[in-house]
Amino acid sequence: MLESEFVTIAFNVPETHSETVTEAIKKTHPYEEMVIDIFPIYQIGMKQQ
Repeated sequence: MLESEFVTIAFNVPETHSETVTEAIKKTHPYEEMVIDIFPIYQIGMKQQ
């Protein structure tokens, strides 16, 4: 098995909280260059209540 010092962590956050979460990650991230990818999740075909 290959080993790496890096991992990917993914989680869902309400769009209204994305900026707060991004800033919190930046405050605690130990590296100079970090990768934060934000992808919108669309509820295509799901009935809205």
